[in-house]
Amino acid sequence: MSDNRLYVLIRALSDQYQTAECFAEKLHVSSKTVRNLLKELDKEIKHHGAGVKSKASVGYRLEVYNQDLWDQFFLTSRQQFEQLGLPQSHKERIQYILEYLSHRKEYIRIDDLSEALYVAKRTLTNDIKEIEAILHEYQIELIRRPKHGIKIEGKEVNLRLCLANYVAQNSLTKIIRGSGINVITECVLSCLEKSGYHLSDVAMQSLIVHLFIAVKRIETDHYVLLEEEWLTVIYGQEEYNIAKDIVGKIQDKFQLTFPESEVRYAALHLAGKRTLGDESSNNIVIDHETSEMVIQMLRSVYEAFKFDFSGDLELRMALCQHLIPLKVRVQCGMNFRNPLLKDIKERFALAYAMASQASSIIADRYQKLLKDDEIGYIALSFALALERQNRKREKKNILLVCSSGKGSAKLLAYQYQEKFKDQIKKVRTSNVNSVANVDFSDIDYIFTTVPIAAKVPVPIMEIKYFLDDQDIKVMKKALAQGPSGICERYFSPEIFIAEVPTGSREEILDFMCRHIKKYQELPENFLEAILKREKLARTAFGNRVAMPHPYKALTRYTFVCVGILKKPVWWDDKEVQVVFLVSIGQQPDKELQKFYRVTSKFLLNKEGITELIKKKSYSALQQLLAEVENELEE
Repeated sequence: MSDNRLYVLIRALSDQYQTAECFAEKLHVSSKTVRNLLKELDKEIKHHGAGVKSKASVGYRLEVYNQDLWDQFFLTSRQQFEQLGLPQSHKERIQYILEYLSHRKEYIRIDDLSEALYVAKRTLTNDIKEIEAILHEYQIELIRRPKHGIKIEGKEVNLRLCLANYVAQNSLTKIIRGSGINVITECVLSCLEKSGYHLSDVAMQSLIVHLFIAVKRIETDHYVLLEEEWLTVIYGQEEYNIAKDIVGKIQDKFQLTFPESEVRYAALHLAGKRTLGDESSNNIVIDHETSEMVIQMLRSVYEAFKFDFSGDLELRMALCQHLIPLKVRVQCGMNFRNPLLKDIKERFALAYAMASQASSIIADRYQKLLKDDEIGYIALSFALALERQNRKREKKNILLVCSSGKGSAKLLAYQYQEKFKDQIKKVRTSNVNSVANVDFSDIDYIFTTVPIAAKVPVPIMEIKYFLDDQDIKVMKKALAQGPSGICERYFSPEIFIAEVPTGSREEILDFMCRHIKKYQELPENFLEAILKREKLARTAFGNRVAMPHPYKALTRYTFVCVGILKKPVWWDDKEVQVVFLVSIGQQPDKELQKFYRVTSKFLLNKEGITELIKKKSYSALQQLLAEVENELEE
């Protein structure tokens, strides 16, 4: 098979029809290219017991008419490509090229690389653009020279961090195959066990990968030269001694010499990955700078979300302990991979948003943005804090609106306090004409016997004057779970923008803010507050979505403006076509957790976002959010 992509297509084909667009996404090529490749593949396999069957408006599927012939051909093809050690997917190809360029000092022509990988030049050119963006994040330059090709240049320490984060995490890559990784694992485990120094499984794997990369780089005379700013990062004598012990064992096993700078580099990795608070650790000393930073983080969360964690000593101590190794990682540009990141974003969305806000304090202190993986770890501490608050959740306050007189309203209030005494703290009463003048700052719901025309900031439940068993059952459920209808509560058709002109991030946000001002009052510094937040933390959510918001609460109530861009744009390090501009209200909102949970689950839904981009309508958003909300309540 002359084209590597044909083998990828074989693996992707099944006996079920799939569209050309589906294959195009997997191969990162155009639909037209896919159709040509499928025709080529059909010719290739027709003598081997199979063919590609196409059906108009439905797609393509694999049709096998001689199973023995096909099985033999498929096995031979797989062995051929495994022997070549070539990447077989877009992700593998990116990792392979990164590793290849890191070991090559000379230029390599795109044509030569295309031939070696059995990949079309156009596809490879697109890959190179993506690789350039990855390298840029680590201050590594991809140099192009006419008639010579490409090569990369950068500091050794940055190159190693890049390799560790984008290459060595994937067990399919050449770099971590073989017995070498097992030897290093044995060296690390024996030294840590002897010293009683504790690392989590993820941290252990990360340290081993970094040490393995160090071995491979030293074998080709590539050494880390630590800069002055790295040498000022504090690690203890304990880390240095353990690093020296580990390096000594590795030197004996691989017959290599590690210079002093490599020992210090290993010590920094140990300090940046340590798990504090376990029984085997020495005294944990939280310095004033760390303690003050945590106080600022909690203050920032309060300003943005109006959740007060200042009295949560458990959260403060957890954040302080987490910040001690985190500060080392941030200053040295290390990334601590988080295997639970996707689940954290979906299940603890509000906690993740709070952690992202809190991380802006760290970003401002060290002038470096935290990666999503690190924010995810901080989010776990906030998730536990929120859970502690939920256990102490206060009873609800309700406003009873009745048109049958003051006496009957008092009687109705008495009935509610008797029937729902475990769930209701306070019942206030009002007639329908006075509802607009009520202070809703401490009101959770309105229960009314008459229709209400005035616009109010809390959910309304229509009731009968005399309660029957079914009414009581419904209301108990409402008081226990809170109101449904996330879309109706926080979104509105007036600030749903079906087509936002493509431009820079600042231009897009300015356009959306000007649109919001047409329908509701905004403070003068609203856009400025959003742009300030953009500088301090990433707001690209993934899945073609960004979720910007002001760095602190500026509007009275929470709302979301949704904008669908005419064309995708790069936002932070991700492609974005849908913007959920969120403004958290200054008024306390007990349903904020539910809002974030529903919204984040929707934003991570690939099919849902694709449908929203396709339909570009508020009704589609309503339906999609309602489906997610119903799914979560089942």
